[in-house]
Amino acid sequence: MKKVKQLAIIGAGNGGITAAIDFKQRGFSVALSDIPVFTEIIDKLKIIGTLTLKEPNKEDFKGKIDLLTNDISEAIYGADIVILSIPGEHTESFAEYLVPHLQNNQCVLFMAAGAMCAQRFLNKAKIMGFSKKLALCEFNTLPYATRAFPNVGEVDLSLRVKELYFAALPASNNDELYQLVSQIYPGVKKINDVWEILLNNGNIDVHAAPALLSAGRIERAKGEFWLYREAITEHTYNVMIEIDKERQALGKALGYDLEPMLEPRIRRGYIIPEKYKPTYQLYNESPVFSRIKGPSDLTSRYFTEEASGPISLMIEIGQILGVKTPVCSAIVTLASALLQKDLKSEGLSLSKIVK
Repeated sequence: MKKVKQLAIIGAGNGGITAAIDFKQRGFSVALSDIPVFTEIIDKLKIIGTLTLKEPNKEDFKGKIDLLTNDISEAIYGADIVILSIPGEHTESFAEYLVPHLQNNQCVLFMAAGAMCAQRFLNKAKIMGFSKKLALCEFNTLPYATRAFPNVGEVDLSLRVKELYFAALPASNNDELYQLVSQIYPGVKKINDVWEILLNNGNIDVHAAPALLSAGRIERAKGEFWLYREAITEHTYNVMIEIDKERQALGKALGYDLEPMLEPRIRRGYIIPEKYKPTYQLYNESPVFSRIKGPSDLTSRYFTEEASGPISLMIEIGQILGVKTPVCSAIVTLASALLQKDLKSEGLSLSKIVK
């Protein structure tokens, strides 16, 4: 089995910066890069030099990333795993910059909320005429609950996620790529394929619906809003449950046995179960969720990322399979009206995935 030593992270957002300093702490050689529109973040990190990783009940770790560069070719050269820490909606944009520099059969891992990133990346590579072999795989969620502050060189890490669903594309590569990826994330759990990854996206129920139902409060809060503390209440949690039921029904129609979202969140460490407390209160008081501030405005990904991504795709799949998705459909319709955008037509669809 190949031993993983060198990692390249593309995407210098919360997840990417956290992964860079996490891997440095654990003894890997790390490069961090981004596409041209975000070069200023890498430039800031170069000036600061040393990053500080802060975790609850642990001593701060200070370290320097081995390579901070805006040259993606330089960043990924010789990397055992190339990690894309990006929102799913930007998959094709990042592929344009990354694909020409990939080596034959180089492992590319999508570290994001599941949104068919591997398949979309492959489709874009084919359009670009990429002739080498691709070794693609993805997680269903980000491996951290975290916030990074590049202006001051600090990372506030609330949780290292204890369980990550993993699948390769094609699924026949599951075992081989699992051997690589499990070396850097011990909590990896293989599941069937990237379609099951999509349906295990941890944000499907918890982002768009509570944010949408709190739209007025978010606008008036002017940045002082806490989704998990405020938006998830006795009654808004009912909407989350209905979305989850629709997700599970789609899974059943596709041959997957999907758990209710609460159980995996407990195993991953987001929620601590307490017998005599209602479930919505467990979100409010979660030592992880309760530390996450935002969204600050209605253009946030909390409104757009799931509504135009996995949820829109779930609605389309449901129409084909005869699975009703009335609450998911209502979320997309209302979010589109709120933002004056057609999120469904602009977002994920089978025609954009199945080529």
